[in-house]
Amino acid sequence: MEEQLGWSLPVSAMPDWVRGLPDENDNYQLETDEFGFPSHLAQDGWEIDYRDWEQFEGMWLPRRLIMNYDEVRITLVVNQWQASEE
Repeated sequence: MEEQLGWSLPVSAMPDWVRGLPDENDNYQLETDEFGFPSHLAQDGWEIDYRDWEQFEGMWLPRRLIMNYDEVRITLVVNQWQASEE
């Protein structure tokens, strides 16, 4: 993907990022809001802004996040969280 587009999506970090967590295997900067929720995450060249949260099975999870990398902007909106069957 990086050769074709000039940027790469860090697939290994995505499961953490969409849950409002940094990838613990890489350096990061995390800012929180007045309630302690992550509001901004900078990691691996990406800037992630968390805009909305919802409670799901006792956990607060992001509902909307905006990911920026250079000129690339990705907006992710989670309509419904679902627990995995692990």
